[in-house]
Amino acid sequence: MDIFGYTDYRTFLLDHYQGRKAQSRTFSYGVWARQLGLKSPSTLMMILSGKRNPSSSLTQALSKQLNLDPVQSEYFEDLVRLKRIHTDSSLSVLIREKLARANPHKNIQFLDAEVFAAISN
Repeated sequence: MDIFGYTDYRTFLLDHYQGRKAQSRTFSYGVWARQLGLKSPSTLMMILSGKRNPSSSLTQALSKQLNLDPVQSEYFEDLVRLKRIHTDSSLSVLIREKLARANPHKNIQFLDAEVFAAISN
């Protein structure tokens, strides 16, 4: 999976989970949580459902477990940061610009809620 094809870390993680599940029927949220050193799968499930964001240490554990190289890892961590700081628009813009520069495909576009609503209508 190409992390640079994603603008939302949750979608990337869900696609990763589905790919692993397709490869092995025994793979589950519980197995994945244990691989990440979590006590229960509920933390992972809350992250994937959008109810919370991973801590910095869990973000790093995910990067390592996903075998991301340093550039991919930084991109992934910036995607997580973008969700964490949703209330600080100036920092959000800086992270979005950094993500766009880091993306080798150069086809990344982030839309704010107003632009998305206008396009979807």
